[in-house]
Amino acid sequence: MLKPTKRELRINHLEEVRDKEEAKKSNLQRKTKIRTLQFEWSDGREVGCNDVEVLEGLEPHPNMEGIRIENYLGEKFPPWLLMMKIPSDGDSSRVFDNLVAYVADSPVDEGGETVVFSCLEEFTIEECPLLTKIPLSDCSSLVKLRIEDCEELSYLFDELHSFPSLKDISIGGCSKLTSLPSELKSFTSLEGLQIYRCEALTSVPEYFSELHSLRGLQITECQSLSYFPKNILGGLTRLRFLEIGGFSEELDSFPYLNSIQDLPSLEFLAIYGDARGRIKSLPDQLQSLTTLKGLHIHFFNGMEALPEWLGNLSSLKSLGLWDCDNLKYLPTATAMRLLSKLTRLRIGGCPFLRENCTKGSGSEWSKISHLPDIVIQETGLRRV
Repeated sequence: MLKPTKRELRINHLEEVRDKEEAKKSNLQRKTKIRTLQFEWSDGREVGCNDVEVLEGLEPHPNMEGIRIENYLGEKFPPWLLMMKIPSDGDSSRVFDNLVAYVADSPVDEGGETVVFSCLEEFTIEECPLLTKIPLSDCSSLVKLRIEDCEELSYLFDELHSFPSLKDISIGGCSKLTSLPSELKSFTSLEGLQIYRCEALTSVPEYFSELHSLRGLQITECQSLSYFPKNILGGLTRLRFLEIGGFSEELDSFPYLNSIQDLPSLEFLAIYGDARGRIKSLPDQLQSLTTLKGLHIHFFNGMEALPEWLGNLSSLKSLGLWDCDNLKYLPTATAMRLLSKLTRLRIGGCPFLRENCTKGSGSEWSKISHLPDIVIQETGLRRV
């Protein structure tokens, strides 16, 4: 059950622990050299009979730096985990002053409680389908926040001003999240923002254009998104990495890309079409990106050929084509030769193009045979 590696300790098969008293025998409060803990219950269980009391008995010493919890089926977290001040013997209390990373991978209902850690830097919540709000507040040191596959989560925070140091936010697979809080605009130090697979999200706020510190932005696979102000991207002059698209039919003409030419630092772009095949070609706005170094194209199932103007992207070094089910042809050999800096090509999940790019015999092979780094694979990046 115990698997220590110097400063880290992993405890698995916790469903086999009888009760709180047996869990206490691990004596984690006295294992002061341990800095990172991972608690694991086996996957596939339907009921967590004693998960709460077992986790309660696993209370560690207060100088932990990282805690990860997987497949926990308890309806709530024990007091030592929920509160910064942790009850101990007598009237004293202890504080997790050194905790810098916390990960929960459990379908837990936080029951209105919040987690408060004074030095927390990273906080991750994954696959918590009963979670309705983020159980976190007053973390002035929080730098990175990741929330994924929390199906009941409908809003993020009550008080975003409690996180002045946030630099990276990632939100994905939250199917009931309909809007983003206006307080996000106060995050002047935010460098990375990822929003993906949030099917109920309908709009991108105007204030996104004020996030001037952003270097990476992803907004993808939000099928209900119908409002994306045209001027937002033009205000993000430090943006280096952009992943965008996969929205509602109202945005099939990519109006939000009208100011993309105003991004002097943009190096990598991943553009998403639609899996249903409505969109027949790449957005024309991309023609102006002559300094772009990497381009990945996803889910353009209505497109049969890449446009001739792709040859204008003279700085392109890497090209990826993913899950474009009906894509058959690259640009002409003349256009491909204009991509003199292109060295890396990835093709995955594009059945017709994959066949046409068969080494030596495919109709498109001669256009790419000079490239030193080619990977063509049957599977793409499509989620099963």
